[in-house]
Formats: sequence, structure tokens, C-alpha cells
Amino acid sequence: MQMRPILSGSQKLIELKSLWERKFGVPYDYLMALSNLIQELGPLGNSSEDIEKIWFRYRAYLLASSFHHRCPSTFSGFHCINGLENLEQYFQDGALLLTYHYGAYRHLAISLGDIICNNLSENHRLAVLVDKDSLENEQKLESWRQLKARMGVEHLVAEDASVGLKILRLLKKKGFLLIYLDGNTGVSGSDKDLRIPFLSSTIRLKGGLFHLLARIERPLIPVMAYQDEYQRPYIQIHSPIWVNTDRIEVAADNTLEVLRKAILQAPEQWRFWFRHHEEVLQWADRGSSREVQTHHPRWYCSEISPSLYVDTWNGRIYQG
Repeated sequence: MQMRPILSGSQKLIELKSLWERKFGVPYDYLMALSNLIQELGPLGNSSEDIEKIWFRYRAYLLASSFHHRCPSTFSGFHCINGLENLEQYFQDGALLLTYHYGAYRHLAISLGDIICNNLSENHRLAVLVDKDSLENEQKLESWRQLKARMGVEHLVAEDASVGLKILRLLKKKGFLLIYLDGNTGVSGSDKDLRIPFLSSTIRLKGGLFHLLARIERPLIPVMAYQDEYQRPYIQIHSPIWVNTDRIEVAADNTLEVLRKAILQAPEQWRFWFRHHEEVLQWADRGSSREVQTHHPRWYCSEISPSLYVDTWNGRIYQG
């Protein structure tokens, strides 16, 4: 089943739901997503009205994606794979693949695992670095467990105290590892966190992975699941990025540039807008609110008392 009809139905459902939410409030995560969208996209010149439309599309995209998550067999597959040569040159040496929770990201590991199994021996498998909670939730879905097992996809748990050694051992055995960088499931403590520009903010990014790659002199290969203008999903394998010990921040910034460009193209396809503020170290200052405070704000959340409101000019959250 194609994404387009499911997404269209999801958009209509969100539009109807918003009529009720204007009066009774929106869930907390969605209010925070709107706040984060405003604070990142507003300083870039997007109007409050445009950002609100993006927010609607974001919620519709999440709803459509959840359908494919519950029923992975309904996903009709990727339309094409671009840049396969960037991976093929490392078929014999193994590689660390890096991606983000963007587009049809859940199906990315399945397709990459299939590529590796079809081009190499069964001993070469794709491992995915995940956090413990995500792994436990996914294993509850039998269809996903069977699908990943069939494609030779395995898991490494980020909270494992020895995960750094396991990653190193995997790469030395010329294996393949996929990491979702925005999951912030790094391999080190806060002493190695990096400060990296995002869109309008500065965010925290775990640096342990980049320090590890610099020591073993191995590149990382950014891989993304995009959608074309016809809403057909496709995979783009980007050129390898090498990490030098004295240029860790540069390598990290180059990897994040892949996500920044994708968000500017279609911001609604990035899943983590709802928790983005947790990684922000500094927001851009847009000044005081331009809202007329005597009028009832557009959006608020009543799950917390007193209720939380979002300023549609600067994105700040305040209590009413």
C-alpha cells in the first residue's frame, strides 16, 4: 500500500480533530512539537500560519507512519535506492551507517539488511543500535521481529555498559552497524557531548561515536529515507564522511547537515519535533511576544494544571 492515500486520510482526520482541540486543548507532546517548530523555523522567515500548517502535516505524517508500524506488510517498499555505490565500496570492509528518524526510517534497516545479505555471505549482517525501551516495544510486534530476523537484522542495546566495545568488535570483524544519531543513543558520557548548530538553535550531540571512529580510522556513511514529489519513498546513500581526531566537531556538523537539509525540504517528516527541546542548549532570541494577550491563544494543553500555552510568535511555553 502506498503512503499517499493513508497520508491524505490522516490529514483530513487531523483537520477535524483540531476543531475539537482548539476548545479542549492538545496533547502535551503535540504542544511541544509546535513550540519547537516555531522556535526553529520562525527565525528562518516562516510565518505563524505556515508553521501551523507544517504542524498539521507533521501530526498527519505521524498518524500515517503509525499505521505502517503496526502493519509493516502494508508498506509497499522503497521506489529506488540512490548512491548504492557509496556502500558497495565498503562491502568487503564493513561500514558504520548513520541515519535519522526521518521519512520511512523504520523500514530503512530492513532494506539495508536485505542489501547486505543479498550481496555478501550470511555471516555479514546488519546490527542496529537502539535504546532498551524502543527494542522492548518493537519486540512486542511479532511481524517486525519476523521481518528483521528474515533480513538478518540484529540489535545492540545502547544502555549496555560494554556497547562501545561491541561496536568496536563489530567493525573490526568488518560488520555493518546502523545508528540513528538523533536518538542520542551514544557510546559515551556527557563529557564528550558536542555543541552543534541545528537550524536556529544550538543542540547537544553525543560525541563518543565520532571519537571512536577517529581512533579506528573508519568513515561513516549517512543514509536517509526520503520522499519524492509524488510521495514515493526512496533511499539516498550519501558519500562517506571521515572523522579526524582534531576535527571532531566538523565531522559531526557534516553529518547533521544531512538532517538539516532534509528538514528544510519537508520538516513534517522528522519524528522528533515533540522532544527536540530536550537536546537544545540555546534557542535563537526572537524577542517579546506579538500576540494580543487579551485574546485566547490558538493552542494550549490542559493535561497539566495550570494549563500550558504556546506563544505562536516566539514559541515559548507559558502557564495560564
